[in-house]
Amino acid sequence: MSLEIRFLGGDPYETLHLTWTKFGAYRLSYDRRRSAYFYQNILLLRESATFLTSNAGDLHRADYEWVQDTAALQVWMSSAVGLNLQFDRFVLRGTARRRSTSVGTNSSSSSPSARRRTSTS
Repeated sequence: MSLEIRFLGGDPYETLHLTWTKFGAYRLSYDRRRSAYFYQNILLLRESATFLTSNAGDLHRADYEWVQDTAALQVWMSSAVGLNLQFDRFVLRGTARRRSTSVGTNSSSSSPSARRRTSTS
């Protein structure tokens, strides 16, 4: 059995790796990765903008978290027969926003990122 845990307890990137093996019988492995990301950049506040220097306030913001789980089980029933199972999952939650305004127009775009993919084979 092998267990490796890194950066657990509030770090923005956490990993866990577990392997359990009985040679000639089975092998189980599990990996989990988690990352939390936050970024905010205000290049020029709207109140401070002038006509010549204006980007009229440029705000970039990203706040998301992703989790990836992978598990695999290999079972050897004989020297010629084996069973393999695998599970993969990736979850992304959060938002990313870029707001830009040019002189005379007011446009903003917001794109929430919420993707979920689950597969087994």
